[in-house]
Amino acid sequence: MGKNEEGAVKGVAGLFLGLFAAGSALGTMVVLSTSPARPSPEPLRNLVVEARAAGQAASPHAPKDDAGSIDLGEVHLRSPSPPWRRVDFHARPRIALVIDDMGYSWAAYDRLNDLPVPLTMAFLPFSADAQEMIDALWPRHDAIVHLPMEPIAETHLAGPGMLSTDMDADAIKWGLLAALSQLRGYSGVNNHTGSRFTADRARMAVVLGELNRRGLFFLDSITTPRPVAHLIAEAEGFSVLERNVFLDSDYDTLTSQQVRTQLAKLERIAQSEGQAIGIGHPYAITLDVVERWAEDVEARGFSLVLVKDLAPRPRHRTLADLR
Repeated sequence: MGKNEEGAVKGVAGLFLGLFAAGSALGTMVVLSTSPARPSPEPLRNLVVEARAAGQAASPHAPKDDAGSIDLGEVHLRSPSPPWRRVDFHARPRIALVIDDMGYSWAAYDRLNDLPVPLTMAFLPFSADAQEMIDALWPRHDAIVHLPMEPIAETHLAGPGMLSTDMDADAIKWGLLAALSQLRGYSGVNNHTGSRFTADRARMAVVLGELNRRGLFFLDSITTPRPVAHLIAEAEGFSVLERNVFLDSDYDTLTSQQVRTQLAKLERIAQSEGQAIGIGHPYAITLDVVERWAEDVEARGFSLVLVKDLAPRPRHRTLADLR
């Protein structure tokens, strides 16, 4: 190669190296200029500290904790694959039972965990023993987060970490993440109280959008005559279910016969619609009746399933799809 040719080659190589360096610098500048600043975790940490303190105060056996041990990591799903990827070929009517307000009573938990049929337990996120209970669930059962939401009256019944209608979208997201980050090993969320919040379309849209991004379904407990979650789900393609029957809505006058009547109603709906969801609470009367009912419900032609087995497939991509 002559000197002129060698010089030309070096010149071209130098030109490419110069362009590459300039492009790299420009790319770095673009990334630096467009990358959003990471939000401070302090607002979430403060929410968690306050809610945990309130939740622990509700139980005389609540463990002590401090802000240093709070895990602000991502939400952990109980199932390695989203429920809509599983196919159920059952032709029999399907019934899913949910027991709310879990996380405090070990006596009720042990009775429910020993049931030989699938059961979904809804755990209050800031309750003292929720995570320990979830970790000890038999594989046939499942856990969901029992998310406190604002009721029309008696807001104190919602407990710590309540999402309220006076929150803006950012505050709702922080509050939701504060609740979800407390537990791991769950497949969805349902509302605790929430007669006011679940009737607010704008605020429920924020919650459902965030749950959808995390691959979580929402079970509307239907505590208002004007629920909006199903309307948002129809418009946006989110995974939303609705409760069909409350087994024990009035504790003060509750009798065994009332629970049996509600279970019979649940069966009729399942026969008519193909599936039904019932919600109960860890009351002694409810547990007594459910234990006896569960002994032969499948022999009578029903399939007991988990709520996540009934969850509709969302129309949009979620974080779970990207894993």
